[in-house]
Amino acid sequence: MSSHPKAVSTLLVAPPGAIEEVIRAVLQSIPEVEVTGYVTGCLSAAHAIRTLAPELVVISGQIPSEEIIALIRQPANERPAPRIVVLAASYAQSTRLLEAGAPAVVTQWDSVSQLQKAIAGGSAKGQRTDVTWPGEALHPPSGASTVA
Repeated sequence: MSSHPKAVSTLLVAPPGAIEEVIRAVLQSIPEVEVTGYVTGCLSAAHAIRTLAPELVVISGQIPSEEIIALIRQPANERPAPRIVVLAASYAQSTRLLEAGAPAVVTQWDSVSQLQKAIAGGSAKGQRTDVTWPGEALHPPSGASTVA
């Protein structure tokens, strides 16, 4: 038996290009994560969730907030719903997504350890893992962008 825990199958949702490559590299640096699928939008993500059944979905904040909200509000089918972590592009976006029911939001200026905390966070139905800024939840660090 291996002493390493099984990696979490992960679907990455991000626009193609540098953002996707950076997020993928960060996710691949986390031993508990295995990127098993990639799509460029939330409509494709909904299909991929049904067919691939990932345990985790990581969504780039570069995807329009309305699409992200529609995806997180979709009811779970017969399978357990995957954990969803959104990498918000701004303070305003993180606030909006948390208010809309996003289970976990990590901002682009958070550390990889904050992302790991969100990934490991509660998967129980109705449990929220609000990962925002150290110290005070929902208050941006000084100099942070507040434009969505």
